[in-house]
Order: sequence, then structure tokens, then C-alpha cells
Amino acid sequence: MVNKELIDEIKRNNSIVDTARRLGLELHRVGREYRSYSIYEPGKNDTCTIFNQDSEFFYDFKAGCGGDVIDLVAEVKFNGNKGEAINELSGGKAYIQNDEYKKYVQDLQTYINKWHEALRPEDIDYLTGRGLTLECINKMLLGYNAKEQRLIIPYFERGQVIYYCGRDMSGQNTKTNIKKLL
Repeated sequence: MVNKELIDEIKRNNSIVDTARRLGLELHRVGREYRSYSIYEPGKNDTCTIFNQDSEFFYDFKAGCGGDVIDLVAEVKFNGNKGEAINELSGGKAYIQNDEYKKYVQDLQTYINKWHEALRPEDIDYLTGRGLTLECINKMLLGYNAKEQRLIIPYFERGQVIYYCGRDMSGQNTKTNIKKLL
């Protein structure tokens, strides 16, 4: 994983306003802030996104979200991938850590796929009985971990698994275990 010192260095060395301009965003100064069109949904209203140079933060009112310079580069250039944004803004210093992160996510995705393929008929019956369709079960990659006798429920962010939880299916324990992985 990328260390906090590198993140702090990136934020110190990359002004959010200068970065927005480098990304091709048209900024208009209004007082101490800069305004632009929504980075998520282009339109005619340049008050949708506000860039504050003092706090090094942006907020997109049309989309209802914002963030720092890393979030901005991730959203505009890398479809939300913060690892790629960190790597670019650090001038490649995060490359090794980013490769480790990619391997970690790939390994996690392999487990999620394996568990999805291991779903038993009784698990599918349980899930459909709870109102889920087969299409939904497949799209969400719900699975079954036979070793732990748990129904696996992955959580995704921007197309990548970020953690999962398990629902006990042995009938002995109804407590849900949450595995926060990132």
C-alpha cells in the first residue's frame, strides 16, 4: 500500500487548481474560488464544480461529491482509479506499491469468482427466497465459502472488490463476519 508520507507529498506538490487546468478543465475565478462545469456530467452551468485553492478541495454540486487532488485526477483521467492517480501524481514513485495493490486485488477477485462458482442450490434458494433474482446473484458475484460455511457477499467500489462479508450458513451462528480488506 502507498504510505501516508507519499500521499502528503503528492498533496503538497500538486495544487488542485493547477491540476484541474492541466486536466483541461475550464476554470473561472469567483472571489477566492474557481468554478467549472461538472466533471461528472458536463452541462451549461459553470457553478457545478467549485475548486477551493485554500483547502485544496473540490466539490461537484451536480453529482453531490468531491475530494482532493488525487480524487480529481482519479475521476477525470482514470475512471475513479486512485492507484493510477497516485502513481501519476507521484511521478511514478508509487509504481511498486501499485503493483502490489493490483496483485492483491487480483487475488481477492480470484477468490470471489471461486466462491461464486461454488454456490450451492440451497444457497440460491435462500437468496431467491430473500427476493434476489438469479441475474442479481450473478451480477453481485454472491458466493459460498465451503471451508467456513459462509455465504460470501462482496462489496465493490468502481468495479473492484474492496471487502466482503460472510453470512453463516451452517445454522449454528447467525453472526455476520465482515472482512474489510482495504
